[in-house]
Amino acid sequence: MNDCPGGCLQLVNGKLYISQSACIECGHCYAICPQGAIRMANYQCKEEPVVPMTEIDSDTLLKAMRSRRTIRHFTAQPVEEDKIR
Repeated sequence: MNDCPGGCLQLVNGKLYISQSACIECGHCYAICPQGAIRMANYQCKEEPVVPMTEIDSDTLLKAMRSRRTIRHFTAQPVEEDKIR
């Protein structure tokens, strides 16, 4: 439950609760749940093949985004000017 980037998963008396207001519907919880207990109504939770990132239409882009599960955590530290260029 600590893997949720939005911190919206909570275990209470052995039951999982999800804060809908905090959920970004990234599908990360679905991907890592060892019991397969998570379902998402508005998200097609299925394995998608990796698609090369070339010129693609919107449907292909959505499939590519779903096939690459990555969560980034940013800090408030400024980036040095020479690293931006």
